[in-house]
Amino acid sequence: MCAIPSPVDADPQTARSGLAASRTTTVRHSPALLTDRSDYEESDFFPALEHHLGEGFQQKNVEQHAGFHPALEDFNALLAEMRAGSKPFDGAEISRRVQAFGPGLVTHLSEEIDTLHLNTLKEHVPLDEARRIYKMQEDHIKASVGLVRQLRPRELTLTDH
Repeated sequence: MCAIPSPVDADPQTARSGLAASRTTTVRHSPALLTDRSDYEESDFFPALEHHLGEGFQQKNVEQHAGFHPALEDFNALLAEMRAGSKPFDGAEISRRVQAFGPGLVTHLSEEIDTLHLNTLKEHVPLDEARRIYKMQEDHIKASVGLVRQLRPRELTLTDH
């Protein structure tokens, strides 16, 4: 089992530092992992929270997804072409594509913490329900990435071997 920092059980500063540390995760499974996670949040996770918090509570997160997703999809397409051999490896082009979605993604990951933290949720979502919703998300993430192997606290390597 892996220890993924959870905003349900951590104070905001710990959540920020833990999530920042987990952003150094090595991902070898799929370049579409971030897209899959955002799609899941919008289809299942946010609606489960909004059931308690009110419709539209996660709208800012949805808008931020829309802001960086086109460049992320472009990045995913480039990686797919390189893997297929239809495009040669080009580190400079990879860097340009990451820079196209990276700043928006970093802003989103930082700002979404406050909308997902227990201090925000606790007045509206019973603790057991918040844990159930976060467990549902954790299970989805684990199923999406294949084998998850814990290296050290807050640092994961995700592989498909």
